[in-house]
Amino acid sequence: MSQKPIYLDYNATTPLDPRVFELMLPYFREDFGNSVSAAHTLGWSAEKAVEKARRQIADFLKASPAEIFFTAGATESNNWVIRGSLEKWKSESHCQDFSNFEIISSPLEHSSVVRTLQWAERNGAKVHWLQVRPTGEIDLENLKSKINSKTKLISLMWVNNEIGSINPMKEISELARAHQVYFHSDGTQALGKVEVDLSETKIDLLSFSAHKIYGPKGVGVLYKRSKDPKVEIEALMHGGGHERGARSGTLNVPAIVGMGAACEILQTEFQTEQKKLKDLQSYFWTELQKNFSDLQLNGPVIGQRVVNNLNVTFKNSIVPSSFVDIAVSRGSACQSGATSVSPVLKALGLSDELANSSLRMSLGRWTSFEDLQKALETLSRFIKPKK
Repeated sequence: MSQKPIYLDYNATTPLDPRVFELMLPYFREDFGNSVSAAHTLGWSAEKAVEKARRQIADFLKASPAEIFFTAGATESNNWVIRGSLEKWKSESHCQDFSNFEIISSPLEHSSVVRTLQWAERNGAKVHWLQVRPTGEIDLENLKSKINSKTKLISLMWVNNEIGSINPMKEISELARAHQVYFHSDGTQALGKVEVDLSETKIDLLSFSAHKIYGPKGVGVLYKRSKDPKVEIEALMHGGGHERGARSGTLNVPAIVGMGAACEILQTEFQTEQKKLKDLQSYFWTELQKNFSDLQLNGPVIGQRVVNNLNVTFKNSIVPSSFVDIAVSRGSACQSGATSVSPVLKALGLSDELANSSLRMSLGRWTSFEDLQKALETLSRFIKPKK
């Protein structure tokens, strides 16, 4: 049996925490009821489990359980925000299309945001694509200059999935509030890596997935602020009126239980994990510089990026398209296996050649110093200087 590779692709997905798995198991077999079955104990048990998870997630975010809506993942949540907002505004304004509405975003966003915004553009909406700093953060002055009376939504990710840059969320949220504009963020890569406190950072809509925080795949959340302001968007899917009529479809109870448990573990172990990952990141970057010449760290410097991420260009080197002994990434994991150049690195000004000589290496809960030593050995065998 072949040995599993050293896993350095935690930004693509995380292993399911065994503690989470154990808590999910009963809801596959013994407590298998539908959470909206109100006439028997199996339905009541499922509903109780869902509401417990909703509270766990809300506590983690410093939010209200009434603001938590379950989805199939951040991609669905992101689509829901943009499509649901546009449909709501169009209905209220009695417009024929979206031509009276403007949205501000960035070319560094996740593809589920970028492509949905491109769909909005094709249907008449105006999208302003912001400039980004060389390290990947948005430029606040550039953001200010794009806001006008037609601006309805700002959509900017909290933490970039490829380069680990962190956007100034409090400043953006204050700017959005001053102009009475909804502020949405894809927070998928932020949870567990930065402090997320929605009582302090006044984001209106927040999307994220469970499988990036040691929970199961196929479940996510859309947070919608319930007051100051009360956020209202159209439902993305219609049917049985699940999730208070906002998102129909029978709830995936085992996955929701797992997501709640994963958030509770993150909340409890956040400080410990931060310290561990910070030490691992510092060690790995130091050792990479010792083992390879002419490296470029894409994104912010160490100390100003999230503690689990390194995106490194191996200049003047031949970098294989794939590895057997280590699991790393050339960019986002959400491009359906596409081999095109990373749009994030292109937006930072890297040439196709340099972008294709770059690797994203992301660390996580079970990364060890021994793993990083083995990874360095593998990289040293396969990444060779150009002759």
